[in-house]
Amino acid sequence: MSNKKVVKLADRQDPKTIKLKNSYFEGITVTSPNGQRDFVQSFKMLLDQNIFPNEYKPRYWLKRILEKIIAEAQNYQKVKQDLIQQHTKKYESDGKETDKENKVIKEWKKGDFISFPTGIPDFIDSAKFTAEFQELLDIEIDLGFEPIAFDLEKGPDAVGQEYFLLLPLLKEPEK
Repeated sequence: MSNKKVVKLADRQDPKTIKLKNSYFEGITVTSPNGQRDFVQSFKMLLDQNIFPNEYKPRYWLKRILEKIIAEAQNYQKVKQDLIQQHTKKYESDGKETDKENKVIKEWKKGDFISFPTGIPDFIDSAKFTAEFQELLDIEIDLGFEPIAFDLEKGPDAVGQEYFLLLPLLKEPEK
């Protein structure tokens, strides 16, 4: 983890390049068919859409920027999963839980991660995990691209979550 200076998206003052915090990925997620939150899929879905129907240049740059964001999101997702696994309690032996009729409700093997019935991991030290996770969320990523100049009054053809995803990637054109 690092102590990089955090730049809030809303406070950017005409940056030369787009800078995002890892927390950006947490605000943009779709729920996959198996019930998992998946922000990488959110970006891929946006990439497949025609957000700028009559504007070739913004579409080209958006594709390039989204490809970079997808790579960063996948990296963030891996680091986040590693952090969760590092801080989650593990079963010390094989076992099972049964109900009153002796039907098996849950089985586990030694080393499996322990979670609550809601699926939330049971952390060894919740405060330590929370502090390290906050550090991860606060890391700033420089995408190496300038924001796309686009007249926001003309579009883009996006709503809700898509618009939230796009806003930090756009800037008003110079007049």
